[in-house]
Amino acid sequence: AIAAKLNGAFDKVAGVLARSTLLPKHFQGQPENVFVGLQMAARMKIDAMMLLQNMQVTNGKPGLSAVMQIALANKYGPFSCPIMFKENLTGANPSVTAYAVHKASGEAVSFTVDMKMAEAEGWTRNPKYKSMPGVMLAYRAACFLIRRYCPEVTMGMQSSEEVEDA
Repeated sequence: AIAAKLNGAFDKVAGVLARSTLLPKHFQGQPENVFVGLQMAARMKIDAMMLLQNMQVTNGKPGLSAVMQIALANKYGPFSCPIMFKENLTGANPSVTAYAVHKASGEAVSFTVDMKMAEAEGWTRNPKYKSMPGVMLAYRAACFLIRRYCPEVTMGMQSSEEVEDA
């Protein structure tokens, strides 16, 4: 009975939000998609608008922006400090390592992404890899770090870029 009332409330809110121009286009006029987003936000225990503003949908598959994933990991993840980055952007194979310290073990955990990996995976079709390689490599490294050490924070969702790649 409580679940039915909650879903009824979500239906009403989804309808109102779907009429808003403040949501991304893939939610405008789509109360069903908004409803799913509201359900996901409730399960993740995060603000619904924050999720809706940072979720992209590609071929029916949701993805979270890399910035959103980093924010979630910094706030809810198992790390004793925010995710940090070490950049090595000189030489033939620029790289960025995302790292943090795990609260429970005190162990530093990391993931490195380099330009050779970006090229092999086809990510460099995005012109941002030429104009701002440090940022792009950092986002990818952070998303891998999060998926490896705290996938529960993002409910296992991939980044928007990874969904597009697939």
